[in-house]
Amino acid sequence: MKIVHLLATGNNGGIERLIDDYSKYSKLENVFIFAWGAGSCGEKLKTRNEKVYDIDGHKIGSIKTVKFVNAIIKNERPEYIIVHHASSLLRIISLFQPKKKVIIYQHNDPGNNFEDLSAKTMIKIAFSKLAFEHASRIIAISKFVKNNLIKFYKVNPNKISIIYNGTDVNSFNFHPHYFDGILHFVTVARLTQEKGIQNSIKMLSTLPENIKWDYTVVGDGEYKEELINITKKYSGDKITFLGNRDDVSEILDSKDVFLHLCDCNEGFGITIIEAMAKGKVCIVNNKGALPEIITNGVDGFVINNSDEGIQVIENILTCREQWDEIMRNAGARARHFSINQYVKSLDEMLIN
Repeated sequence: MKIVHLLATGNNGGIERLIDDYSKYSKLENVFIFAWGAGSCGEKLKTRNEKVYDIDGHKIGSIKTVKFVNAIIKNERPEYIIVHHASSLLRIISLFQPKKKVIIYQHNDPGNNFEDLSAKTMIKIAFSKLAFEHASRIIAISKFVKNNLIKFYKVNPNKISIIYNGTDVNSFNFHPHYFDGILHFVTVARLTQEKGIQNSIKMLSTLPENIKWDYTVVGDGEYKEELINITKKYSGDKITFLGNRDDVSEILDSKDVFLHLCDCNEGFGITIIEAMAKGKVCIVNNKGALPEIITNGVDGFVINNSDEGIQVIENILTCREQWDEIMRNAGARARHFSINQYVKSLDEMLIN
């Protein structure tokens, strides 16, 4: 069975990482089309001899890009076309394909599209609605995302399949870091305001003076300079920015607590799964699908404000047994979101 995956770019993001991992384990014949450049993801796929079409849509323009992609799909004759990125152009392309072949993937919170109701945004929303109606199937990455597809786009619930994202947990082997007198906090995320790293910085700066700590931030993005300025005000000497790294698994080895205090409603959270697989205590905000990943007090902590976060930190320091139990439960929970389980779920849906 041949599947064409239609993506905007192959830059270093969650969707691209998922595609890269999926291609390693899927037994189907997969073809990947990148409308605006294959990037690092495309290069990785090429090294494994996957079929990759790298289209520089910025140079040739939108109309030619649509024609190019349609011609490729016609030539490849796939059983299914999966549209991954929530790009209006990609969803327009899907409207030119037979309805039975099109699957629209919703990788983030659909409600984000309704925050700015400008004329341009309303046009994008209209195209997405048409694409959802045209598609034979829609994949949501969580119950939260499914519910918001129904709420905002009025999608027929029977058309939506929930397939939780997966990650290669075998690359994140269980490795608890036993307390050395300093609590080592870490976040892995794009440096945007929505990811809430500023919330973690401010919370940590209010910890009692008797708690020794440091905080490592892995990732890059447009909000980095602002975050650096914030650290100068809140305990900057305890905070390190590492930028994008390929050795995240090794970095996590020396950490105790993973923080993800986002301001946005996350559709899922791959980096959280990776930290849980490592046996890290994860503290996350009660946003979006995060409560679907973590059961509060069982395999991590879901908080509503920084006061609750500080209480959690104080409690795990005074109760080593609870800390150990959370670590073990987190490692076991992460296995439910393995890339193998993800590939099995997606391939079975396509085959059946």
